[in-house]
Amino acid sequence: AAGPRRAGVSAFGVSGTNAHIIVAEAPAPEDAGVPETRGGDGLLAGAPLAWPVSGRTAAGLAAQAGRLARWVAARPEADPADVAWSLATGRAGLEHRALVTGASAAELAAGLAAVAAGDPAPGVVTGVVPLSGTGRTGFVFAGQGSQRAGMGAQLHACSPVFAQAFDQACGLLEAELGVPVAEVVLGSGEDDRADQTLYAQAGLFAVEAGLVALLAACGVTPDAVAGHSVGEVTAAYAAGVLTLEDACRLVAARARLMQALPAGGAMTAIAAAEAEVTQALEGVAGVSVAAVNGPSSVVVSGDAEAVGQVAGVFRDRGVRVRGLRVSHAFHSHRMDPVLGELAGVAARLAYAVPRIPWAGALTGELVSEPGAGYWARQAREPVRFADAVMALAGQGVSVFVEIGPDGTLSALGPAALGERDGVFVPVLRPDRPAAASVLAALARAHVHGAAVDWPAVFGGGRPVDLPTYAFQHQRYWPPLRPAQAEVAALGLGLNNHPLLAAAAELAGGRGFLFAGRVSVPSHPWLAGHVVAGRVLLPETAFVELAVRAGDAAGCSRLADLTVTTPLVLPGHTAAHIQVLVGAPAQDGQRPVEIYARAEGAAVEDPWTRHATGRLAQAAPAGAFTGAEDFTRWPPEGADVVPAGPEPDGVRAAWRRGADVFAEVALPDDDAAGAGAFGLHPALLSAALRVAELTGERATPGAVSRPQAWTGVTLHAAGASVLRVRLRPGAGDTVTLAAADDQGTPVLSAEKVLLLPVPPEQLAEAGDGLAGALFGVEWVPVAGGGAGAGDDAVAVSGVADGGAAVADAGGAV
Repeated sequence: AAGPRRAGVSAFGVSGTNAHIIVAEAPAPEDAGVPETRGGDGLLAGAPLAWPVSGRTAAGLAAQAGRLARWVAARPEADPADVAWSLATGRAGLEHRALVTGASAAELAAGLAAVAAGDPAPGVVTGVVPLSGTGRTGFVFAGQGSQRAGMGAQLHACSPVFAQAFDQACGLLEAELGVPVAEVVLGSGEDDRADQTLYAQAGLFAVEAGLVALLAACGVTPDAVAGHSVGEVTAAYAAGVLTLEDACRLVAARARLMQALPAGGAMTAIAAAEAEVTQALEGVAGVSVAAVNGPSSVVVSGDAEAVGQVAGVFRDRGVRVRGLRVSHAFHSHRMDPVLGELAGVAARLAYAVPRIPWAGALTGELVSEPGAGYWARQAREPVRFADAVMALAGQGVSVFVEIGPDGTLSALGPAALGERDGVFVPVLRPDRPAAASVLAALARAHVHGAAVDWPAVFGGGRPVDLPTYAFQHQRYWPPLRPAQAEVAALGLGLNNHPLLAAAAELAGGRGFLFAGRVSVPSHPWLAGHVVAGRVLLPETAFVELAVRAGDAAGCSRLADLTVTTPLVLPGHTAAHIQVLVGAPAQDGQRPVEIYARAEGAAVEDPWTRHATGRLAQAAPAGAFTGAEDFTRWPPEGADVVPAGPEPDGVRAAWRRGADVFAEVALPDDDAAGAGAFGLHPALLSAALRVAELTGERATPGAVSRPQAWTGVTLHAAGASVLRVRLRPGAGDTVTLAAADDQGTPVLSAEKVLLLPVPPEQLAEAGDGLAGALFGVEWVPVAGGGAGAGDDAVAVSGVADGGAAVADAGGAV
């Protein structure tokens, strides 16, 4: 029939129909219209791949990185570019952040593993966003001295956005100067013209203008700006004070006039305070302070002989001094001959009020109404870079992005900040490829709170279904598994254990009796433990029962346990459980037996023994010795074993030689109650199920079950995620070691025997329970009653004890 399928559901209670639901077939999913948006290399051709990850806390970040690493390991077919796109567009940027870069999925996965472990690694950048929720971003523009030949060549080749802005600025500068600026900036690294003032200042402005445009395309724009020497012109341009055309006119005039000055000056950096340097300058003509870059970082400039004399004073004191590679003595009296003409050029320019705060390095204060006179003074007086940095910090800037070809200002900035928080991020570095350098700068800015438009950077991709957030659960109840002394003081209190509800000491020192009740309605996680069509209490539940009873009886180690009969639970059946812990033998071990009987059984009905074993008083020293170092995860040198989409709690699996590794987890609904168990039986079952992933233990017509356990020690309680190693032993045995998702030991078993259980054995095991409860049977009616047709059936119900409930002989 046309249209969606529908079904009606009614619920009948003591008062008649009390609920009606009409269930309709879900509409066909509509095309979400998600385009194939992958655009190749995005804004940075040839840049490494990048995966941003974040968490609300440091533990959340580590857990999220680990979860993503496992997801990737289980899906080698996933496209790393699609993962990057999906992380950028489908996940929030929380306070604790990491960005992992790499050339391949393997490198990215290794970086995620490092983040999960809290270890440093190549290609991994981590940081924390300030409490305000975002880090205000400041741009600091480098001045002369940071230039180099070919400083824009790589970025010009890999970034069309940079190339367009650079070409526009360079065209204006070359029209003013009449020299081939681009030829030097985009040429080889051996062009001596790069250090000439004419090319250096013009080239720096063109590169910095291109970087401003590129970062804007990446979503990074400044909240405030400052500059060093000629970098102040770019700062004024970025703040909207000067148009690009006027900024190029000013830079060209400044470079041309200073280039024409006679050579012979010198500049030297001195690692001393400004007051010390000023005192040393007294009585020395021809030298003055040119820059104050930090509390112990001053530059002097002037006549070469005078500069050398001052430098010698500090050198004799053991203070570090360093001569700068410059063609002229900038910010000294040697600039005086060109200041008038420079002021005349500046007077012909148009100025606007800064649209963002601009910390002027002339005074170290915010510039509100810049005018023509600023630029003549700025070329002659000291650069107060340290004060400008503090002014930016006063505007709330905590991420200082250095715009220039090197990290000169980033080396000076932290000292200028003093005790204030802030990170300096150079965009370009001469020792790494330009695309990788820009990406690394974006990464560092991002993890400290700068807004980065990662989809624009990546250039597109297809969305993939990534793991959800790794919520960090925190318990506020007292521990549900008290220490041994506390248990004794409680008189065998079980502290709300999910499987055991009561305990008693047997008279005459004969041991202890523990009792409980289990059913699918009261323990919904059992509904997922179906074997050969029957709900089975997992054998791991017997381990949990024995260990819990042993704890209360003073025996914390399970020496051995053998499951003799499976416990089948039909969906409507409950079973009563008894755990008997006997008197200790001479070696201190106690026997343990586990029985069950159907709820509602007659008093004379027997109890079925399902497991028997021995409990020991304590685990031997080093019970976990020899296990894997689970803090290094995924396991090193292991190959991925395809496990499908997390089957039965197995998130991912690996093999290394004969060993099999896996990460297993409880569903979210069950994980919330994991703390009430020593180790949740479903989680331990998932850990053992890993052996089946190898394909070596499959037996046609049967299901492999853990039949016997030896040397079981529970090291920690309440885990909801396990890192597991199974190591084959003799015959059908394995050695089991498991830790939590932080690598802390949880459980070790010296030997687990895995044997196939034929379906008929499970059928026989369930007969005793099924017959004791209500049953509904539908049987065909032979001959039929009045009005009975070929399809008529008789309905009968039998209550516990055989009393008839209903009998309808007519047609139904």
